[in-house]
Amino acid sequence: MNEADPLGGLIERLKLAVAAVGAVPEEAAGITAPLLKLNIQDIMGTSALLDLAPSTQEERVRLGYTPNDPLVRSGGLRDSIQSAAVGPVAMAGSDDPIAEWQELGTATIPPRPAMAMGLQETTFEAVEIAHEMVKTALKA
Repeated sequence: MNEADPLGGLIERLKLAVAAVGAVPEEAAGITAPLLKLNIQDIMGTSALLDLAPSTQEERVRLGYTPNDPLVRSGGLRDSIQSAAVGPVAMAGSDDPIAEWQELGTATIPPRPAMAMGLQETTFEAVEIAHEMVKTALKA
C-alpha cells in the first residue's frame, strides 16, 4: 500500500463495480421481455390450463380444430402477445380484448391465466439471468 492510496485501489474498483452492476437491470429486462412473451405463448394450448368444457370441445371438433387446446383456435390470440422492456421492467400483454376475458374469466368462461403463469415462470428465469449478469459485471 502507498500513502496516496491506502486501500490499494479498492475504492476505484468498487466504483467500477457499482457502475457495471448499475446497468444490469435494464440489460436483464431486454433479455427477459422476449422470454416472457415466449413463455406465455408456450402455455397457451397446454394442459397447464383448465380443460375446455365438453360442449366447447365438441364445437371445436365440428369446426375442424383440435378438441382441447385452451386459448388456441386460429392462433390469433397467441400471436397477439407482445413484449417490451421499459427501463428495468420486462412486460408482455395483448391488445386483443379476448385476452383479458380469458385471463380473468367471465360469467361463462373460467379464468385461464396464461399471462400470470408465464410471468411466474419467467420470474425465476429473470432472477437467474440477472444473477449471472451481476457476477459477470463484478468480475470485470
